Amino acid sequence: MWTRLAAVAAATVALGMAGAARGGDLDQAFLDSAGGALTMEQAPRWADVQARARQAGAAAPAKLSKTCKNAPPPKAGKDLRPAKVRAACTRRDFQKAVNAARGGSIIDRMMAVDRAVNALPYVADSRNWGVADYWETPEEMFARGGDCEGFALTKYFALRDLGVRDDAMRIAIVWDRRDLEEHAVLLVRAGGDTWILDNKTSRPVRLADDSERYRLIYYVNESGVRLPDVSESRERSPARARIVDGGRTLVLKITPRSRRAAA
Repeated sequence: MWTRLAAVAAATVALGMAGAARGGDLDQAFLDSAGGALTMEQAPRWADVQARARQAGAAAPAKLSKTCKNAPPPKAGKDLRPAKVRAACTRRDFQKAVNAARGGSIIDRMMAVDRAVNALPYVADSRNWGVADYWETPEEMFARGGDCEGFALTKYFALRDLGVRDDAMRIAIVWDRRDLEEHAVLLVRAGGDTWILDNKTSRPVRLADDSERYRLIYYVNESGVRLPDVSESRERSPARARIVDGGRTLVLKITPRSRRAAA
């Protein structure tokens, strides 16, 4: 068992970069040094969720309001609609939330998307999908809820649909010093500030107002996956990766040498 888990950990060693970034400096996510770039082969989870999101968007029919509105109520917690109808209706729900935010400034769009997505239910991956970690598409979030990566990803895709430039956004995997856990947030540059969109907060927070809460591990956007600059680290403790399997946890100490990612 532990041999297999150790092999999985070797494929997700970028979690070990948790101690690499300079404390509190999430703005490193916008530096994009070439030395920290990873290929999509090194980040299959990010490549996979982008492909699934594109597929869901392309497959959604234009007019479903009547079908969705007249759907039978769930029985025993199960949605009895055909799978294609369920998927299309959740795409409609996502697009409805996105369209409601059109026409405002970038900050207005950011606030509206953050509010709409944060209203979705938080559901742990182990309960929702039966795995330790899974990255939800917007459709999956609207259909089933999800965890922190799902919230950050859904906000990212929504704002991109609303015309926010990709180079102004980063999905950041961080260490939350306040709650002592690995976490995911969306960073957005707007109005001369960097904003943190976090499902734990009721509205976006300026990075300048809460700069020491998060420690950057790695970050992603359309251009790929990047690791932060390790040269300015103030936190020298060995990084740790946790691999959970069947309720048992393997904790590994990892030195920041590898450029492979868990994304």
